[in-house]
Amino acid sequence: MCWDRLATLGTVPRMSMADRGRGSLAVAVGLVLVACGGQATETLPAQPAVPAGWIEVSEDRGEVHLFLPPDIQPFMTDGTIFANTPPGPTDTIWWEVQATGPRSLLPQPRPNQTLTDWLEEVLDDLPARGPTTTEVVGLPAGRAVRLRTSVDMDAPKPIVLVAYAIPTSAGVGLLRVIGPASEFEERADELELVAMLLTFSVPDRR
Repeated sequence: MCWDRLATLGTVPRMSMADRGRGSLAVAVGLVLVACGGQATETLPAQPAVPAGWIEVSEDRGEVHLFLPPDIQPFMTDGTIFANTPPGPTDTIWWEVQATGPRSLLPQPRPNQTLTDWLEEVLDDLPARGPTTTEVVGLPAGRAVRLRTSVDMDAPKPIVLVAYAIPTSAGVGLLRVIGPASEFEERADELELVAMLLTFSVPDRR
């Protein structure tokens, strides 16, 4: 499929610095579709409305922009946005979000390496993984590969990790969401909205 070829670093459309952004990315996606068969049958979704009370946060150089549920609070924004829920009575942090833009994310996928294979390398050190699924999903930030897996399957309270590899004109960005398996489905729509509200931009080189 054409999207399989797009999901490699070597086929991410390249644009000028002035052209990078959500609108230009949508144009680039359309061009790739035309090149692959002349029929632009799929388009990226529009960014949804931000729920009231959500927290707005940007990476220090402006490379990543996120909106988060009120209980998931950012605590670091240098290169990567790190956010989590405050520790509970046993100092356990149940929900975590990490977002890194393509300029800060190393290593990037190798030429002709699929995003699925690259995600597997990035997540290779996860302990006691359970079943893993991957699929291509359309986000306003780009057409991504989403990987979902269970971690710490040998622990009393395993967790679920969902990772998005998102190709952009500047490279591949990464979003990771981690939470308890017992509660993940209850927040699935909300956590998907985090991905839908994610945006990337060319960072300010300060």
